[in-house]
Amino acid sequence: KYLNSVKAKYKNLWDDGIFEKYSVQNMGEHKQWKQLSFSWFAWWAGCVSRSVREYGSLDVLLETLETVEVAHDEFKPWFYKTKKIRNLNAADAARILARYGYLEPESRPLLARGALRGAALLLNNEPHWKRVKRLENEYSDAKKRECLEWKAAEYVINHLSFAGKFQMEMGESWFCNEVHKKHHS
Repeated sequence: KYLNSVKAKYKNLWDDGIFEKYSVQNMGEHKQWKQLSFSWFAWWAGCVSRSVREYGSLDVLLETLETVEVAHDEFKPWFYKTKKIRNLNAADAARILARYGYLEPESRPLLARGALRGAALLLNNEPHWKRVKRLENEYSDAKKRECLEWKAAEYVINHLSFAGKFQMEMGESWFCNEVHKKHHS
């Protein structure tokens, strides 16, 4: 019932350039430039609205999801239309809900783009000349990707134990930074 007012608020922020400003901050290998457009957000908001109607209420939807991983699987089809992996993607949407206490944080990093590449290079000894797109194709099989994510989870737990509750989320960016450091040192 709030969908139209949310769209209107977002459009005002978009027109003021606020989202454009945020979408280019903290760019890394896993961040692409200017992807958070109003039309993509409107599509995503519509999907949320339809899902809430299917489940009967937002509370029931959130109770059903429980974890970031389950939410990620539920949200993935919504993002197919956007044909973009960042800035607002299925994993990010699920993580936002976890940060506000609605879901349990992920127990393995949901590796996207550069983080997938970083984990593949560091943990599976993939050669440095392999680009993101090629590795995405090679790890497109869900089981192969999930296997890499569990391997990454072990690595993150050993190296980012100080990060606490959201260490897997931090781990996704961390793989990018590690590869970046090795590649540019």
